[in-house]
Amino acid sequence: MKRHLPFALITLFLTLLVSSRADTHLERNWVTLAWSVPNHMDDLTLLQKKLEAEQIKTSWTETRIANLDVEVANFTRARTIATNVISRNSLTVQICTDTNSNGYEIWKNGKKVGEKYF
Repeated sequence: MKRHLPFALITLFLTLLVSSRADTHLERNWVTLAWSVPNHMDDLTLLQKKLEAEQIKTSWTETRIANLDVEVANFTRARTIATNVISRNSLTVQICTDTNSNGYEIWKNGKKVGEKYF
């Protein structure tokens, strides 16, 4: 029984850590602004840095692809800044069209090459 105690404590700590992060994320009403494209992860990183330089808070999540989230209240401003940064820096990313994630724009080397809607 004593051998399992450290594992249980670590599991409890990680669960609390993750749930507190998720609660904070939900309280602020975050929404996905953009996500990475294979072999262009640095483009999303640059976009994040540029948004934060403009006082837009961002959150980074990564599973198979990386998502760049912003607070819902800042989405329109962040999207305007993002499209300018993407164009100026020839970035390749996908960017949401609205806060409801009804669709996204496909940007390749700084040019919008398509849109997809759900």
